[in-house]
Amino acid sequence: ERLPLPVGTQLRSERPPPALGTMRVFAVSDVHVDFPKNRDLVSRIVAHGSIHGEYTNDVLIVAGDISHKMENIRWTLSQFSNVFEHVFYCPGNHELWITAEEKKLGMDSKSKFEGVMETAKEAGALTSGTVIKTKQGNMISIIPLLSWYDGSLYFDYGPEQYEAYEVCTDTRMCNWDTIGNTDIAKNECQTGEANTESDGKDSSSSIQLKKKFDLQAHKKRLGLVTSYFHNFNNSSKNSAGKGENELVASEDLLDDSPGTQDRKPTEMKDPNISSINSTSPTSDSPNKETKKQNITISFSHFLPRKELILGYSSAMLYRRNITWNFSKIAGSAELDLQIRRVRSSIHVYGHSHRNVELNIDGIRYVGAMMGYPRERQAGQCSFSGLKLIWKEN
Repeated sequence: ERLPLPVGTQLRSERPPPALGTMRVFAVSDVHVDFPKNRDLVSRIVAHGSIHGEYTNDVLIVAGDISHKMENIRWTLSQFSNVFEHVFYCPGNHELWITAEEKKLGMDSKSKFEGVMETAKEAGALTSGTVIKTKQGNMISIIPLLSWYDGSLYFDYGPEQYEAYEVCTDTRMCNWDTIGNTDIAKNECQTGEANTESDGKDSSSSIQLKKKFDLQAHKKRLGLVTSYFHNFNNSSKNSAGKGENELVASEDLLDDSPGTQDRKPTEMKDPNISSINSTSPTSDSPNKETKKQNITISFSHFLPRKELILGYSSAMLYRRNITWNFSKIAGSAELDLQIRRVRSSIHVYGHSHRNVELNIDGIRYVGAMMGYPRERQAGQCSFSGLKLIWKEN
């Protein structure tokens, strides 16, 4: 039986058709296709694009957390690649979980990451910074930025019953022994079989850690992992693509030229719960410029700023059942510096399952997460279909 789309999901009859030959950029993340309802949503979006040909000149950004299973990652990206001219992708934390079978094969999260990136390319997705010259002559830079979390977005929004770093599912499902000093990981890396009914963010009741948790060693490990991915952004190479719009080679999109570093962000502020109404998600608001539309759009799975955590922290506070502090595992402040180095105008993020949209220091930060079925049902993750973030006039 076909499942109904969420209220507000945009179908062809509800969204004005694009002008002939113009490009649009859509975004989605955290599709978690291990859940049947989410897989059905993806199938219906793809079926709609296939039947109506709506996305044949468009770009889709997929900002991580498709699945921890390689076959599901391949299926999802292949499906999207069949209906979009270009699909861009970066992995999230779920992709790098090590299953029991992968553990038997000697795989760790670093090698899993390498396999995920290769699978994505085989499925038709672009995984590194690329400039698209459109039929209208506009230059659109799409830049995936890899990251992890290092505690730099931490703020205190209430008492904690559990230590976030210890109960987070990543702690037992990821293995980073091959990054940095392997001695660091001896007391804090766990592996097991993934539970797809767990959200990886609030599963403390079901976690049984087998070893004594070394908090300081774990935090040091996370810093090394975050640095590994940020350094990867500096060395990534352009991928080949398909379609009628021209792909322009662009290997050095992280700009260190004079003046670039002057574009520094204002000091991040701890989200204020009283300001939730002024920072709630906005409706689709793609660009409105009429002049030449050269633009840079970056995306990451993890959050680059504290302010974007507001939707998650306020929901936790209002439910009055805080178990641990999500901000510790939200993302990295260093990521925001890389966003500014590529001179991004729009940045898409995921991970939090709370679709906050904010304009900060000239950059539009957009959440486009599908989230878990129970979160959509509870109104915690406001997903209404693929997010239109930019379009040519």
